[in-house]
Parts: sequence; C-alpha cells; structure tokens
Amino acid sequence: MPFCVSAFYAGTALYWNVCPIIGDGDGDGHPEVYISPPGSQMLCLNGANGNLKWGRDFQSYIYSSPALADIDGDGKPELIIGTNNNAVWALNAEDGSTSWVYALPSNATGSPAVADIDRDGKAEVVIGANNLKVYALDYDF
Repeated sequence: MPFCVSAFYAGTALYWNVCPIIGDGDGDGHPEVYISPPGSQMLCLNGANGNLKWGRDFQSYIYSSPALADIDGDGKPELIIGTNNNAVWALNAEDGSTSWVYALPSNATGSPAVADIDRDGKAEVVIGANNLKVYALDYDF
C-alpha cells in the first residue's frame, strides 16, 4: 500500500515528497522499498538497511507512485509505473528489467491501480493520463 512521506533517506541522498511502495518483490520473504524520487529514476532499496538493490533511469519524469502486483500470473510481482513519455511500464520487481511497456496517447500522470475489473480472473492496470482519461490495460495485449 503506498504512503507518502515528507523525506526519505537512502544512503547519501535525501528525497522529498515521495510515495514509495513496500513489498517483497524478489520472493526472499523480506520487503523491498520501491521509490521514485522527483525526476526520472525508480529505485529498489533493501527494506532492512536502505541499501540500493537496483536503480533505473527512464529519461522521462515519473509522476506516479508505483504499484506492486502479479499482473501476468507467474506468481512474481511486477512493479507498475507511469511516465511522462506516454507510457505505462511493468518491471520485474526483482531486478528492474522490463516486463512490458504500453504506449498511451498522453502522459501517464496518475498512479496505477491493479484489480480484476472485468472479472476474467486476470488483473488489469488502471491509470489516469494527462488527457483527462483513465485507461484500463488488460495484460492480454
């Protein structure tokens, strides 16, 4: 569940006004902290000590808080984010590699939500965009 904090210290950097999500993204039984400090980076931090596990620069501003959910049914969670380059990204939560990218006609400025909204037994990603529309993405694309 995302929550917002005024400041978050990670190693030698202090990040302001971020909304991280905490969850076990690598299946080791211990939580990671996924955080997108203001800018274009997504970071995965060890939840026990704050050490960086991986980082990824999207070369495009990230406005959304991340979501963490198994959207492809493989039993492993994906990290879902929206970016300012008209895209929704699903990342392997363990190492930050790309699972899939979906292009939108506008910047993805809302935070993603994940639920089975069409009751087909598979989760959809719902996200708002800068064009004032909300998109429901089915993993079957």
